Amino acid sequence: MPNCTVSPAAATCRGSTQGGCPRVRAGYTEDRGTCRRRAEHGRSRSPRRAPPIPHGHAGSKRKTSGHGRDDGFLRTPHATCPTTGHHPAIGGNILTVHPTSPLPPDRSEADTILLIENAAFFTRILKQRLLAETPFRVVAVASRTAAAAALAREGKQIFLALTNLVLPDASDGEVVEMLIGHHIPCIVFTGHVSEELRARILQLPIIDYVSKRHDSCVDYLTTLINHLHRNRRYQALIVDDSPTARSHFGTILSRMMFRVLEADSGDAATRMIKLHSGTIRVVLVDYAMEDVDGVEWVREARHITKADETAIIGISGTGSPALAAAFLKNGASDYVAKNALREEILVRILLNLDRLHYIEELKHAAAHDFLTGLHNRRYFYPEAERLYANAVREGIPLAVAMIDIDHFKKINDTHGHHAGDMVLKQLAIILQRRLRDSDLLARFGGEEFCLLAMGVERQDAAALFEQIRRQVADSVIDTGTNEIRITISIGVCCGPADGLERMVSLADDCLYQAKRDGRNRICCDGG
Repeated sequence: MPNCTVSPAAATCRGSTQGGCPRVRAGYTEDRGTCRRRAEHGRSRSPRRAPPIPHGHAGSKRKTSGHGRDDGFLRTPHATCPTTGHHPAIGGNILTVHPTSPLPPDRSEADTILLIENAAFFTRILKQRLLAETPFRVVAVASRTAAAAALAREGKQIFLALTNLVLPDASDGEVVEMLIGHHIPCIVFTGHVSEELRARILQLPIIDYVSKRHDSCVDYLTTLINHLHRNRRYQALIVDDSPTARSHFGTILSRMMFRVLEADSGDAATRMIKLHSGTIRVVLVDYAMEDVDGVEWVREARHITKADETAIIGISGTGSPALAAAFLKNGASDYVAKNALREEILVRILLNLDRLHYIEELKHAAAHDFLTGLHNRRYFYPEAERLYANAVREGIPLAVAMIDIDHFKKINDTHGHHAGDMVLKQLAIILQRRLRDSDLLARFGGEEFCLLAMGVERQDAAALFEQIRRQVADSVIDTGTNEIRITISIGVCCGPADGLERMVSLADDCLYQAKRDGRNRICCDGG
């Protein structure tokens, strides 16, 4: 990215107008060296009349002049035609966008947050929260000088910086300019907020700014950083025929650590979603495009992307309340006006990411055992039925094993329930290490586990599960206060037999036979 340094006091752009300055890319124009935001940054062409909105629907289309794209976009090599922007595998004009990317490729695995704050109490509270609730290590310093030393020392390991705007040796935001010069993504916080200061901060190419006046700022910063960490795995798509709008929203999304994609038509966007199924987390779609209106596109897009996996946010420059309702009624997750403050756009995206994350956590909790992290009985049966049907169709052998810890009640009574929990966790780890990608393991409840092993012939089943039994018997489990040895009994049914339920039942019968025969052994159906 071309160098662009911004003075917090004067907000003067020293970058190139050909894509070097992030504020120029986001819809700003240069005037005597100073960047000024356009009055209507959502438009890249001459003013156009807003289309009429019929009752209950926003179906009118807006004619556009089809002007060329901004030069501020970096296009994926070999993905698009350099002249037309046509994607050979998708059709339509599609670009991969990395405007003002805040995370250079060599920082993609960075694991450190640089916290720059001279208030010891706030530093201690924020550092404790970040260490407890994010996956990052935290390096805390109290001055610009110490921050410069940390930058030299930590280098590429810094994921982002959290910095106070005012420091003992940098009272006018010089530390922010230093971070920008080192291409470090940064979030600014300050205890002194005024409209003038807020406007000045928002001129900077930063992720966000937060006021320290309220206790909730620590919650907000922790949530924001966790989202930024997760966003590195995902992509965001902008669907708009306005190059300026794509640049404006692309800058916001790329600063949120997304890999940003863009499409200038509804048809191209649909193909893009199909091509990147499962990896597009957020879609921003304009209402008025030449080939389709955004409301209609959202309705069709919801057939191929689920609302609990992808947030679709409608955008428009019309500002009509009826348009917002039309988007939401037809499957959009949210709506925001193109001339909304950058803060509002960012917060709306974060709120939608929150919702998606909470849904993911609920799905995970519904399908997994809380103690061991293994799949639970509820998840096992639908997935096992699918694997079983595939085995029958393809003629693949398989085995179902029921596994039970011997004398588990005695362990709880003798060593306590904490020791019992440690035993369950350790057994789960041992079993997971023996798994192949094609196998399915679940905790059925209590001390009972079920394993579906694909591709296991009858003559090989006994040897396979004997290895597991022996490994468990040879293991020593450290509970923190005691070292415990355990044994397991295993019942095995080989098939396919007369359905999955029948195989589980036969394996359970074999398990009880192994218990009756003395425990710490394997019993297979048919001998």
